[in-house]
Amino acid sequence: EALLGSAEDIGDLARTLEPFTELCNEDRDMTRRQCEVVRAYLRGVLQRRVFRADVEPGALVVGPYAQKQGGRALTLRGCVACRQPVAGDRRHLVTVRVPAKVTPDELKGLDVTTLKVPHPSAHVGELWERDVGSKLRAEFVHKLGPVWTQKTGKGKTRRPGAAPGKAGWPKGWDDGSGEIRGLTMNLLGYRVYNRCTGDVLMASPKAAFKVPVPANQPDCPKPEVKVAASQPGVRQADPTWPYVLSVGEIRRSMDAVRGQVRACYLQFQIPGTAELEIDIGGMDGNVLGVRIVGKFDDTPTGDCVVSALGAARFPNFRATSMKVPYNFYLQ
Repeated sequence: EALLGSAEDIGDLARTLEPFTELCNEDRDMTRRQCEVVRAYLRGVLQRRVFRADVEPGALVVGPYAQKQGGRALTLRGCVACRQPVAGDRRHLVTVRVPAKVTPDELKGLDVTTLKVPHPSAHVGELWERDVGSKLRAEFVHKLGPVWTQKTGKGKTRRPGAAPGKAGWPKGWDDGSGEIRGLTMNLLGYRVYNRCTGDVLMASPKAAFKVPVPANQPDCPKPEVKVAASQPGVRQADPTWPYVLSVGEIRRSMDAVRGQVRACYLQFQIPGTAELEIDIGGMDGNVLGVRIVGKFDDTPTGDCVVSALGAARFPNFRATSMKVPYNFYLQ
């Protein structure tokens, strides 16, 4: 949020990046030199500014559900302009770094981060893809870095249907010079969020708030409106309830959420013992709070476990609440 406060929208890439993509082709030597001095100055100005840019379509990759892994992978690639270079006298791609390898099919080595999204079943995975995966958006906060070039290896066999002389490279990647040009981004931060709810799935630095989203988007579900009862009843403890829960009752209730806790390990792959203190409400058996101590305190795994335990439900008991220590071994 702080980074976005100091950033400006990069807007029309072709227009913003003209000092990098346009050449000084003036006939007169003096005019051409003046043009080069001005363009060099403008490049320096642009490289000192902070920009916000959306990733290009396809740069946020929602992988397929994999039963063996118990979920899917969500990958963010560092591309603002990879599929279609920025137009100019010299076309440029815009990437987070110089690609590790350039092929006619893709730029490799541009992944920024990957999140493992757990799904307890294929059906849950389908619902997630419909309600969340299809609604995701991503954005970068960055500064402009240096220009890079890669040789295309002219003379390679071109793909069927490729234009002659282009060596099979996608449109605009190879302009016939035997080089692909790009402009790097010095990445300051990123976030991936649900454009319907504003929930942030991935962010660096860590996001503190939801993303403000427009209301009444046509393909977003309408938020539920909860109406409080006009005269809520006052519930009282049943004298047949136990005063507190037994060890067996606690264990059975915790076993019901063991699958969700296991999914936290599958997501982050950090083994160890999650030491918990659970505060349980007696009147409804809901979890009032969870405290985690030890190696998973203040970690993504610990946060995931705490969230999973919020779904636990316990039998009713007469005491107002009770605090229960409990350990899960993640492996």
